[in-house]
Amino acid sequence: MIQRFDKLSIWKSNNQEVCKMIKRVLPAILALFLIAGILSASSASASQTSARTLRIGFPIQPGLTEIDEDGNYAGYTYEYLEEIAQYTGWDYEFVQLPGTLNESLSAMLEMLENGELDLMGGFIYNDALAEKYDYAGQSYGSAHTVFNVLSEDTHITKNNYLSLDSIRVAVIQGANTRIEEMKQFCAMNNLDYELVPCESSEEQMTALQENRADVILEVDLNIVPEQRTIAKFAPRPYYFATTVGNDDIVQQINSALLSIEEADPCFSTRLYETYFNPQEKSLVLSDSDREFIRQSGPLKVGVLLDNPPFQSQNTETGELTGISLKLLDNISKTTGLKFELVPVTSQEQLEEKILANEIDLVSSTAYDYLLARKQGIALTRPYASSQYIMVVNKDANLDSIKNQRFALPKQIEYEEFAFEQILWYDNLQDCLDAVHSGQADYTYGNGYSIQYYLNNPKYRYLRSIPQSSNPYQVSLGVVQTENTDLLSILNKVIGSLSEEDLQSIIYQNTIQPQEYTLSNLVESNPEAFILIIGGLALFIIGVLLWILHIRNRINRKNTMNLKKHYQLYELSNEHFFEYNYATGLFEAFFDQEMSPEELLNVTAYTYEDDLEEGKACGSKPQKPFLEIIASKGDGIRDIHCAVPDGSPQWLRITYRTIRDDGGKPAYLIGKITNIDQEKQEKAMLLDQARKDSLTQLFNAAACRSLISQRLSKLESDGHGALIILDVDYFKNINDLYGHFVGDKMLVETATAINSTFRKQDIVGRLGGDEFIIYMDGETGEETVRERCSMLCEKIGSINLPNASSRISVSIGVAIARCNQSFNALYQQADRALYQVKNRGRNGFEILGL
Repeated sequence: MIQRFDKLSIWKSNNQEVCKMIKRVLPAILALFLIAGILSASSASASQTSARTLRIGFPIQPGLTEIDEDGNYAGYTYEYLEEIAQYTGWDYEFVQLPGTLNESLSAMLEMLENGELDLMGGFIYNDALAEKYDYAGQSYGSAHTVFNVLSEDTHITKNNYLSLDSIRVAVIQGANTRIEEMKQFCAMNNLDYELVPCESSEEQMTALQENRADVILEVDLNIVPEQRTIAKFAPRPYYFATTVGNDDIVQQINSALLSIEEADPCFSTRLYETYFNPQEKSLVLSDSDREFIRQSGPLKVGVLLDNPPFQSQNTETGELTGISLKLLDNISKTTGLKFELVPVTSQEQLEEKILANEIDLVSSTAYDYLLARKQGIALTRPYASSQYIMVVNKDANLDSIKNQRFALPKQIEYEEFAFEQILWYDNLQDCLDAVHSGQADYTYGNGYSIQYYLNNPKYRYLRSIPQSSNPYQVSLGVVQTENTDLLSILNKVIGSLSEEDLQSIIYQNTIQPQEYTLSNLVESNPEAFILIIGGLALFIIGVLLWILHIRNRINRKNTMNLKKHYQLYELSNEHFFEYNYATGLFEAFFDQEMSPEELLNVTAYTYEDDLEEGKACGSKPQKPFLEIIASKGDGIRDIHCAVPDGSPQWLRITYRTIRDDGGKPAYLIGKITNIDQEKQEKAMLLDQARKDSLTQLFNAAACRSLISQRLSKLESDGHGALIILDVDYFKNINDLYGHFVGDKMLVETATAINSTFRKQDIVGRLGGDEFIIYMDGETGEETVRERCSMLCEKIGSINLPNASSRISVSIGVAIARCNQSFNALYQQADRALYQVKNRGRNGFEILGL
């Protein structure tokens, strides 16, 4: 592998003249630092006492402002605020409010306008907001409009979407600014488009999944795990804003933002990559990539030997191993590409094979454009990066490198200094041996190779010193051709590998296996060897003393165990029992007033039993303890029974059978635990999971399941009715009066529905303003019409806030028959609903009579 050393950048600060100058001025520098430290300490103390605390509006928005499960703050805006605090000395009080994101944002904006908050982030500039708030003069980020596709969609990629004849774009109606930005972008790129209007982001996603749209028009700050971005355009800056008149806050923020930009121009870019554009770790191959892999035969890979840990050959087995080869194996398993390894023994031989087109890839090469151009290869993204390491003997004196002996491998390209003595060796290991033996004073290498060799105890007297020069990076080399598919595929795979996967590959191949002998161990660790021998002698003495006292110790332990056993029975909230199969004796350690005989005869019921009336529904009462004894096995059993006070309780019986040497049951032991509260909590959680949080009606999933069960039980001469309804022009109510009033109307609608239908009818909310009711039993046509008319009348009496307007509903009804599925019945009711809407709404229609 070729790599280059720029010694001028590495050793510039090490020449002898500079060292002498530093020694002359060092006392003066130390004195200045001492005075500056005293002044800064007093200044810091004064500033700490006067630090200002700002109240920050902190709505929970993924990527911008977040709080993890441990209560730690995070997010793009949070990181910027903390960096600003380094320049302003501010402390922060982060304020969150209950409710949905829109509700909390609205409340916080009002608080900021009234001066109850000092600062908020994420403001897009417009004239209306500028009248209410003071904006910082410097933005701290930009939001982009983007095209997103499904993550698993391999048809449309970043590379080919501009070549399509036309593209179908799912857009939310009313997002006019975003749509205009999209139109300008398409016009600039001569891209024809077709708009697919949607009401919500959920409908956009459905349009993608149903192939009614190719891409979604989104904003990059909205993080959707199931989507990936193929195009980004129309950046819009966003700002911090404060209450009108807070000029000092605005000035300090502007100054801090300029300082951050000056100190680290890439600060905002790194934060954006962290929170809004994390490195894609799921491999997505395009259709053209897959076609290339399908048609590609085995690719020949040039492997330069004797370059551990990247690649080397086992001298005994001939096996090729190393970081680069493990990476190629991973690529092969992931993509299906096949590789044929071609070992070469020198850099010259490798370059000859590249020129003769005898290989397609180079397994590892330095990430250096000049070297790559010289060799005629294209570089993939680096898959490994490390510092350069200088290695010296522990006794070496390198106050100056002048006249020092520098060991280098022959394949290294090196910018030579006239005053250095360079000693050339065949490989890095020979260089290390030269430094170890004193033939050379120092050598250099990348961190992975140096660490590989220094793991060997023979190099224990060598010392490694990390260097501050540019890092050494390694990549795969692709022999340059007009077809770039292979380079693209390799980059995608390398980009998809997690840091954990790469580090695992590196770790497994950097640790050099060592052959340890007793003499090597003693030589490498004499102090440890002496401690081991002494410790072994003390251990043997201790074992002998332990054997002398073991019988007394066992006796004392057994006695204590018996005491603990009986104390455990007294203190535990669980109750224990024991049955002797030989004698038939049943014993119970029970703190309630229940004898063992009563416990044996306790009656258990099924979960549908009515214990208060003492009746069992559908099955005879059981005597679980007698059944458990007769089973002669192990297990856990939950029973519903009446405890001594007569109340029904859930009990859990855990039991084990102890057998003698012949395998026959000797004892049955077990414990009884009261799990009634656990069962009640489980039932409560199940009920909550089935209910809609706003209306407390059944949610969509519960309705579907319950109605499907009813339909499956419908007899041949039976019938039912499925009713679906939605509130007319509900979106206008939300737009005109706000979501709070809209939610109130939904709750009142739910109340009207509940009061109209019977307790045994299934009533639920499908989502938004859509409700569903299922009736069976006595559900003749007249009954259904009566209920629908009554419901229309009740809902029509619900007033909107202006008291002059009322709401109305459109109702679709489908009559259910035997062997009819939920989907078929729902579609029939949906057709009836749309007939009502087409007639002008505010009414009902019944189909299937």
